[in-house]
Amino acid sequence: MGAQLFDGYRVRRAAGQSAMREYERRKKQWQRRNRRLFRGMAAAVVIIFLGTSLAAQHHLWPYVGGMLAGAAVSFYIAVHESPPAWIENYLVGAHGEELTAKALTPLFKWGWVVVHDLNRIKSNLDHVLVGPGGVFVLDTKNLHGTVVVDGDRLTLTRPGEARAAYANDNLAGQARAQGSELNRMLKQRCQLSPWVTAVVVVWAEFPQQIGHGRSMSYVHGDHLVNWLQSQPARLNAKQIEQIASALKPGQRRRSKRDTQTDPANETTLAT
Repeated sequence: MGAQLFDGYRVRRAAGQSAMREYERRKKQWQRRNRRLFRGMAAAVVIIFLGTSLAAQHHLWPYVGGMLAGAAVSFYIAVHESPPAWIENYLVGAHGEELTAKALTPLFKWGWVVVHDLNRIKSNLDHVLVGPGGVFVLDTKNLHGTVVVDGDRLTLTRPGEARAAYANDNLAGQARAQGSELNRMLKQRCQLSPWVTAVVVVWAEFPQQIGHGRSMSYVHGDHLVNWLQSQPARLNAKQIEQIASALKPGQRRRSKRDTQTDPANETTLAT
């Protein structure tokens, strides 16, 4: 998943890899910090198992002891493999990115290029799309609850709760920053300066389906492809190819000599 054939090459990355790697890294750190606790639990499991084995000569103990030993082992595994919620959020995020990648699959047959998990200096861009409708950077949010959008502000209310869990403008600001960063990256790599549309993809109860902030949008994942297809044409086939090529792994900033010998690439695109 996540590969698009475009003029003889493939732009490919798997969605959610960065979030999954961060989850595994932080989970291992948490397990190392709590290794004394887990060693104590493991010792308790061994004691329970040995104790029930010694008592197995009595008629009912094989059954009762087996149940106790099994429960102890299951409890140990559950605790050892259940890091705190703030670490689990990375796993939830990775699942959300996989949902977005699956939703974007129909775009391949319409000439779009889709790149997942594009590396940046300190983190990654969840999804970058290039197609007739322009360049889009998507930030996936997999949320539990009901979402309401008012301009930049996203409010999330958990199921069964009257008060909102949080309401802030941070997601909109982060999305715009990602759009600006991608614009600079493309200008360095291929000397094009396309307008990058920033989108927060929402996986949650989102009755509005679409909400518009300042120079960014919130879109429910189920409506994402239709919304993208409805955007006015901004790029031609040659521009799409140039931008897609710049997103291939291993691309770097072009030298001044390269840009001087190819002045046709000094193109600015805007909406």
